[in-house]
Amino acid sequence: MSTPIVSLHETVMKDTPGLAVVLELADKSTTGQSCAATISVSSLTAGPVVVNGRLSVGYEDGLSREVFLSIRSKDGEIIEPSSRVDYNRDFSGSEDYVVLNPDECVETTFDLMFWYPLPPGSYSIIVHYQADEALALAASEMKAQPGIYSSEPVNIEIVPTATEK
Repeated sequence: MSTPIVSLHETVMKDTPGLAVVLELADKSTTGQSCAATISVSSLTAGPVVVNGRLSVGYEDGLSREVFLSIRSKDGEIIEPSSRVDYNRDFSGSEDYVVLNPDECVETTFDLMFWYPLPPGSYSIIVHYQADEALALAASEMKAQPGIYSSEPVNIEIVPTATEK
């Protein structure tokens, strides 16, 4: 059985310097309603670093994505999305890569509940950024920062709608 990317990351890349990934979202949301999640990737290097500024959301086992999430219940159980967006996009081209100087960042905002619909409950979410997935050929051409970089866990409570209570 293969080791999931996230497990490899947690053991190999945890303390690798280079990039900081931050996830910002409300501490509470309601099922079925939009929940804005903002991801930022910033440089921690002393010099310039190349990153994929597209920051497209997807799934760990998906293709053509730079960002995916790990979600755990308050009991530590891994939560898989109850449904998945069937996305089909091109791999990043060289125009998607940008140079970040020290202390610069790129960011994007997406709807957490659209990409990762969650039932009521308490969750811990980590966002992962990766510019060099296996089929992202432009990543090596552009000399993008390799590896998977992860945010600190962010907690959120999903509450039922008034009609679900």
